[in-house]
Amino acid sequence: MENIILNICGWMHLISFQIIAIISTTMAVLSITMMIVMKYKLSICRNDIEEHESATLQTYNNKSISFKKRINICYLLTCIFILIAGVAMIVFFTFNSTALQYGAYENVQLAQTLDDIHSCKIDGYIESDNIPENLKGKIIIYFKYGCPDCSAIHDSLFEYIKQYGVKDIYFVSSRSDKGKKLIKQYPVDEVPAGVYVRNKKSNISDMYVEILYIKYQTETGKDATEFNKDGFYHLLNCQTRKE
Repeated sequence: MENIILNICGWMHLISFQIIAIISTTMAVLSITMMIVMKYKLSICRNDIEEHESATLQTYNNKSISFKKRINICYLLTCIFILIAGVAMIVFFTFNSTALQYGAYENVQLAQTLDDIHSCKIDGYIESDNIPENLKGKIIIYFKYGCPDCSAIHDSLFEYIKQYGVKDIYFVSSRSDKGKKLIKQYPVDEVPAGVYVRNKKSNISDMYVEILYIKYQTETGKDATEFNKDGFYHLLNCQTRKE
């Protein structure tokens, strides 16, 4: 279903579906109101038919037919608007929930297209559950939703984690409440970054920090990003030695 939606309207911004849902719901309410008004007028017309002589029955019959047509049109429009509103709301809540799950902040996802949100899902990170208060001997990976450098190293990072069977590693969004609290305690200058919280006390620092990406230029002069394998391996080595 998601792929079908992306193929049809992946270029549309998320906020567009919120607007469409609001407008369609408003139009549905107006259509229902008009239908109620037409039904009321139809009932009045029927009473008039019963009270007047046969010579005027044709006129009132024509009015009755006209009101019935309008009622049917209002009913059809109501169904169409409700359907559009329902689809728009489903799309909005589905993609909005996905963006929030992957760390969207301050409604930044509303300005994104559905394709952008899908890309953030494919190459994105979910904040770890049950992050312990005591992080000694643990590795923290700071990330930010929509960060291109975070996306660029995604596959390589998880490949290394799987290859080395890394344990005691936690992903933290720099924009979440937990992330803001941890960055004050274990600060980094940019993301994506890895922090190893030392077991041993030190007069210099209680942690090791590694920026997990490296910028370079290709042969064609274009900027590119690669995973800082040596930096990540340093954090793993510190964890293994239980520094």
